[in-house]
Amino acid sequence: MLPEDLAAIILGRRETPNGAMSLKELAAVLGAGSRELLPSLGVLLRRHSLGASCDAEGQILFGPPPTPAAEKTARAVCGYCAERLLVVERACGMLENGDASASLRECASRLLGLPLPVSEKDWQARLLLLYRTLCCGILLFRTDETLTALTQGMRQALQLLGRVRDWCRLTSLLFLAEDAHAHTPEEVDALLAKYLQSADEGEALNALDHMLLGQLHFLRGEFAEGLNWFEAYSLSPSPRPTFDEMFAIRVSTACLYCKRDHVSYGIITSHRNTAELTGHNRYALIWRVHNVFFLLRAGEAEQAIAHIDQLLRVAEGAGQTEMASVCRRALAVYHFQQRRRNEARRILAADAREGRAALPVSDPQVLEMIAELEKDGAPVPGYALREMAAELEKGPNRLLRGVCLRLRAALPETSAPLRCELLRESCSELSRTGNIREELLSVEALIAALEAEKSKKERKFWRQREKELLALWRTRRGASDLAVRNTAFPVSGDCLASLLRAHADSRESAIRQILGTVQRELGAQRAALFRLSDRDGLECLEAINYSHSEREDASFQPVRKILQECLYAPGSVPSFFPINENCCAFLVVMEERSRQLLYLDSELPGSLFSRMEQAEGDAVAAVLSSEFRAAGNLPGGRRQACRGGELAPYFGDDMSEVLARATDSLISDAPVIIHGETGTGKEQMARFIYTYGDYKGAFVPVQLSCLPEQLFESEMFGYEQGAFTGAQRRKIGFMELAHQGVLFLDEIADISPLVQTKLLRALQERSFTRVGGLRQQFSDFRLISATNKDLWEEVRAGRFREDLAYRLCVIPLELPPLRKRPRDLPVLIRQLHTHFLRRYRKPERAVSEQDMQRLLAYPWPGNIRELYSIMEQYVLFGNVRFRQQDAATETKTDWRAEDVFEDFPGIEEMQRRYIRHVLQRTNGKIYGPDGAAAILQMKKSTLYAKLKKFGLTRPDRP
Repeated sequence: MLPEDLAAIILGRRETPNGAMSLKELAAVLGAGSRELLPSLGVLLRRHSLGASCDAEGQILFGPPPTPAAEKTARAVCGYCAERLLVVERACGMLENGDASASLRECASRLLGLPLPVSEKDWQARLLLLYRTLCCGILLFRTDETLTALTQGMRQALQLLGRVRDWCRLTSLLFLAEDAHAHTPEEVDALLAKYLQSADEGEALNALDHMLLGQLHFLRGEFAEGLNWFEAYSLSPSPRPTFDEMFAIRVSTACLYCKRDHVSYGIITSHRNTAELTGHNRYALIWRVHNVFFLLRAGEAEQAIAHIDQLLRVAEGAGQTEMASVCRRALAVYHFQQRRRNEARRILAADAREGRAALPVSDPQVLEMIAELEKDGAPVPGYALREMAAELEKGPNRLLRGVCLRLRAALPETSAPLRCELLRESCSELSRTGNIREELLSVEALIAALEAEKSKKERKFWRQREKELLALWRTRRGASDLAVRNTAFPVSGDCLASLLRAHADSRESAIRQILGTVQRELGAQRAALFRLSDRDGLECLEAINYSHSEREDASFQPVRKILQECLYAPGSVPSFFPINENCCAFLVVMEERSRQLLYLDSELPGSLFSRMEQAEGDAVAAVLSSEFRAAGNLPGGRRQACRGGELAPYFGDDMSEVLARATDSLISDAPVIIHGETGTGKEQMARFIYTYGDYKGAFVPVQLSCLPEQLFESEMFGYEQGAFTGAQRRKIGFMELAHQGVLFLDEIADISPLVQTKLLRALQERSFTRVGGLRQQFSDFRLISATNKDLWEEVRAGRFREDLAYRLCVIPLELPPLRKRPRDLPVLIRQLHTHFLRRYRKPERAVSEQDMQRLLAYPWPGNIRELYSIMEQYVLFGNVRFRQQDAATETKTDWRAEDVFEDFPGIEEMQRRYIRHVLQRTNGKIYGPDGAAAILQMKKSTLYAKLKKFGLTRPDRP
């Protein structure tokens, strides 16, 4: 594989805040060989994601230390990437030179050989990395020895575990890695029971647990229950593991069996498109095969056959014998559906002769086809129905067990009493799957068998069950009578009812829940929430089945343009935009005049939103606006997605050194202190460290100088119910709120000596006791403080404790004032100008050259905060009005003369600055005794030549 291709794959996921490395630069680093990159990535993954600061452990895991060039590359890739745990897996998966399997095996064996970590965070991260390694092996190297080595190592690791939850997690990974039919139903049920018991004993489930429990239910064939766990996973307030391929395949299959066709197809198309756009050809092939079976089950035979023919050529050409066999089974199902049974039998027989019939059958369609062919008196060689059914009935999958029991009941040698018994057991198994179609078939077969047995009482019970299933089947298919629904919301009534029943504890969870409900109930494949952005025009806040690669692809650009037009539409009334029969958008009006757009689309016919009238759509938009505003009032997580109109911070070229130092601080949990003048963006820098660091809990800002000394303990540590008069219930303090997150202490130099003493004790041990309580509490957080004073000068003056200063000043960051950011200032001016134009619905226009010169010449004593205020006034009133009314006063602010020389400018640059300064002092006046020419002692022609040379213009005169 070419280094440029690997570069495109790795950098195609997300850019870093200071821009992604160019492909040429990365290719130059990788030129000596792609394998050099893997140890570098591994060491950084160990530091960033597994919480270890010891290079020795990183070497044990991923090999020798990286070269400086490779480490630079790895930092660019891993430093800001939210999916950094996937990098090793992706790199291994895309190396086509045969070394990938060995790299994967080595990675897994080294991982399993490490001693167990003492931190819960480290252990979860290691489990997650191991899980993804397993998924990569299952998908890409199923026939290799990798899985054998992995599962053996996992069994050894199980013996070292003392905690029940850790045992459950690792055992779940083992079950999912091995063959789906390798475990009995009793073994899977026992694991599920033990897993849930650990939650009942007080240890809360996190997103990783939700994902594993969902997959265990999928393994058990309990698809409806598995989808419930998947919903809990998607709404989890804890950091969510990346939606990997294996989990996505199981979720889409479960949605297909539970007749959520639009959701299933949305997952399939999104992952297929993303894999193709990012160059993951093997994953793309897997998803295309999955797509074929979806189309066959949905009755889209002609679309399916077009994909099957192409997939067969690709799989056979690439030597993917297992994938080719799966494609031939799909081709046989197609011919069987077209009533060409002889052709279907011929294809299966040919496949069996090549030795591929041993592949386990996991699709009920294939089982039913084999049974029908055998019923016709033409059994397929290599596909013995009785042996296959007996084997599948021993497995844990309720769906396959239920189907096999029904097929065995239909065999001619089965007696009537046994037939009824088998069908009862089949109905019992299938009732737990959520697959209405298969349960309905078994119920109908049981009713027919009971007719022969003349059992009226039992037959009556099953006829009632048949009616219930038929009604549910029609509803799932969207064929229910819309007229019987709410007359005000004939199409969206169920959706709005689900929204009213929904409950979430955080802003992010609420937004994801709203999107998921609307997507599911209105029959959309994809759902996304957009708002206007000052950088690229349109920003996606949250999306379902719409990856970043898909949104950046050229095919999305026409839709992007339409969505921007909808957001720019005049008026602020929530509106419904039926873009075409396949997509629509709801305008959501938020607070502070901010507007967002909820976008839905579907390639499948029959989506409910396509039937929606304008009046109902407008009413739904109003309800959605209310729901999103309510979500905005909930406590936030890492992203404040519901607050429209916010401006992202800009860290430009003049901030590169500070940003590099802040980036280096991400690999540790050492305290950071940020120093800078008022308005330089200290809190924004703290949020940058929080966003890209490892502490994923809440960001808790505290202004300690505003807290009275008497309230310090109750606010920082919290208090118990009844601790004092008025303490009617327990209150959680700031330190406890910041657990697993970031505690940001602003203006730290202004706190009193008494507060300094109390704070030092709490920070030393990260422990505290609530007011009125006896139990010592512990909180694990990243400490970031900020001040506009020289803390060490405060120590020398005796106003600040020296021991507390040492505790706070482990990693100092110095933010430059705005006057020392000449390269960033024009960009900031334009960014704020565009932001306020869009916020106040003003027509697009550029900042005039004269106004730009005045803005660039101003020293900005109030820094970013003052720039923000002045640019807002400029957009509203059309003129630049500084705090000082005349230009002479403007230059007499706290802009010190030494600042002009601090960066050692050249002679010509010094001339340019001085001429610009004089022009400001004279308010642009050239002539006369108090004009610029007289002050500079220049001829007017010489001065004009200098102005032209330096690109200076005279500022407007009042």
